[in-house]
Amino acid sequence: MYHLIRPALLLLATCLHYSAMAADSIDHEITIQADHMQLDLHNGNSMYTGNVRIEKGDIVLSGERVLINKKHDRTDSIQVLGKPARYSQKTADVDVSAQSEQMFFDLNTNILTMKDKARLQQQGQLIESDYIAFDTDKQALLAGKQDQAQPGQRVNIILTPEKQIE
Repeated sequence: MYHLIRPALLLLATCLHYSAMAADSIDHEITIQADHMQLDLHNGNSMYTGNVRIEKGDIVLSGERVLINKKHDRTDSIQVLGKPARYSQKTADVDVSAQSEQMFFDLNTNILTMKDKARLQQQGQLIESDYIAFDTDKQALLAGKQDQAQPGQRVNIILTPEKQIE
């Protein structure tokens, strides 16, 4: 009987561990610092201007103007405008920094969309394009839009070789 209970307990402990990790990444509070704030009490949407800094867990967004949209009494998305707007995420496994003139962070999907002079750096890699979509959970990205490619719009990638261990 014990040989059946032990694997079940291990499986349950593993599931609880991973669900706790997932909840931890989703349920971080959002802190905001800005020079000015405007709030629509009716729908909960807000606008922040002047050296805006937003933190949500290990993610930091900053820019000159930020719009936060709510749906169903829940923060839905964050739009950051600036020259440049900035994004950073630093954890034990990940060190990502990005900038563009426009950023849209969907809190439901955790996808950061960057437009106009977009640039993302991660682990010795640099990607530049007028459009980058970055999944902050899966650490995956798409650069350039295939359906709207125009002459002169290219994706630039720089891969830095890993240092050799001697």
